[in-house]
Amino acid sequence: MKRIIFLVVALCALGFLLVGCADRYTNPESRELVVFNDTTDQEIIAISIQTALLTGTRGGGGPNALSDGETIQPGARMSFYLPPFPDFTNIYIESITTEASESNSAYAELNRDNYILDDGVSVEARYYYDGTDEYGDVYLIELGGDGYAPTVDL
Repeated sequence: MKRIIFLVVALCALGFLLVGCADRYTNPESRELVVFNDTTDQEIIAISIQTALLTGTRGGGGPNALSDGETIQPGARMSFYLPPFPDFTNIYIESITTEASESNSAYAELNRDNYILDDGVSVEARYYYDGTDEYGDVYLIELGGDGYAPTVDL
């Protein structure tokens, strides 16, 4: 009789464990994407966020994630939310100088392997000027944050 009771308790504990593990996949959470304008003279005027699954594309609400007339000023941050478990996410940022005399842009891609699936973590996209690039003076997006794990090339 004690063996049967022990077996029932062990099966119940195993069931609770498996239900707890499956909870992340049945109730997935969005991932926060924080865009940081780390420039001194560029206003971000457009951000395009496209996410895709193997079954099709799920967009970030349209070609520009910013509202009409909304910008991200130099030194400012703005949060966006990504859907859970995308296969990849494309981020495109377009900016103009604060005098509106010159436009620039940058592109970055996140893959499924880059996401950290812990609660409350976010991915950061830092938009910055790189004067040392081999192709000349360019603007780049550097991905980071506690929700991002860079892929290691072997």
